[in-house]
Amino acid sequence: MKNISLKDVAESLGVSTTLVSFVVNGKAKQNGISKATENRVRQKVLELGYHANNFARILRTGKSNTIGVVVSDISNAYFARICRNIEDYASKEGYNVIFCSSDENCNKENAQIKMLIEKGIDGIILAPTNKTSDAIDEINKLEIPIILIDRYYPNSNFNYVISDNYIAAQKITQYLVGLGHRNIGFLAMSPTHTSLMTDRIKGYKDCLKKNGIKFNNSWLITLNIKELDGEIYDKMSGFLDPENNITAIISTNNRVTVAAIDYINRNGKKIPEDLSLITFGFLDVYKIIRPPITAVQLFAEKIGDKAAEMLLSKLSNNKIKIKNVIIDTLMHERESCKRI
Repeated sequence: MKNISLKDVAESLGVSTTLVSFVVNGKAKQNGISKATENRVRQKVLELGYHANNFARILRTGKSNTIGVVVSDISNAYFARICRNIEDYASKEGYNVIFCSSDENCNKENAQIKMLIEKGIDGIILAPTNKTSDAIDEINKLEIPIILIDRYYPNSNFNYVISDNYIAAQKITQYLVGLGHRNIGFLAMSPTHTSLMTDRIKGYKDCLKKNGIKFNNSWLITLNIKELDGEIYDKMSGFLDPENNITAIISTNNRVTVAAIDYINRNGKKIPEDLSLITFGFLDVYKIIRPPITAVQLFAEKIGDKAAEMLLSKLSNNKIKIKNVIIDTLMHERESCKRI
């Protein structure tokens, strides 16, 4: 027999997935579901396959011992490290983990969250696209614990674990200003509406303003993660036009940094002689290429551990008050920036 989902049960009874979820998670009474309807749902679960899935345990305990994790791209080294630490922590506590990649697509994220709900997960760890969806509303309705990572929803009550992107952007901009740079370019990564990118851009601009440097719109370009390889060369050409007189670049993503280094080298320029470069992200290759690249380290492992710890704490007591966590970054000064 195939494994069944909440959706299968709901469709067979002609009721909503939300109603079935309330029943299997022991929340029927508090949500006004009659005893007769509750019994119908329980009976249908048994009819569709008592031994074929984890619903038997859910019905007994109200828990599936499974959590869901949705990030933008699980193949990204940064998110891969976060996910590994979430899995390790959850496994030690007896939980299984289902991983999903949203590809920064709100509709895909929405569908994945609904799929996880249908599978009866106990909680969710989410790196949001920063566009709220009806799936998020359903999470709230079902009182499913959720922890946000890497980004957050402004003005929401969801707990989160993030890097201190605003302060990090201020610090590296100030570092370049301290080396005499005033025309500082900024390579942003689409989507720029995420809290991660808006915090970095704000930190960069606020630091320029604090130092009496008027921001020039041509100093900031946004690269699309879907079209990165071909797009960056066209945009970099205009970005590094001599009229801009950019002497230093802040890159916000490893993929952007690698492509930017390639472009700079192909066009006969040298780092740091012609352009200083500093990046968010921490790849081992930054230590061994010539010149070694000054980089901001984001502690992915800490984010994964803390997110798992917070979610499991909420699963043990959903009424518990948990503080949001902002993790400091660390700049590794190497040889890719020079004083002018």
